[in-house]
Amino acid sequence: MCAVGKAALISCQISFYPLYTVDCISSVKEVVSLIEANTGVTCSVNDMSTIVKGERGAVMKLLEDIQQRMEEKGIRYSMVLTISNSCGCALPK
Repeated sequence: MCAVGKAALISCQISFYPLYTVDCISSVKEVVSLIEANTGVTCSVNDMSTIVKGERGAVMKLLEDIQQRMEEKGIRYSMVLTISNSCGCALPK
């Protein structure tokens, strides 16, 4: 498990899929904007998914924020997550 001091680090690969809409791009862009604006995590956005890294609490809060924002806007979605406390969270030497 990765840790800095007493804070556990995790990485999370997020794939967000808006459902029942012809305008998928705007919802995906909004989720990416939420992720990029979050100062508690680092992120890497690519064509298929976004990888975030940070303290466990910050990553989980971000996931809750995404869910809350989409629910507020009435966006139905599927979100696929892969969470690891090992892969992608090695500390720099």
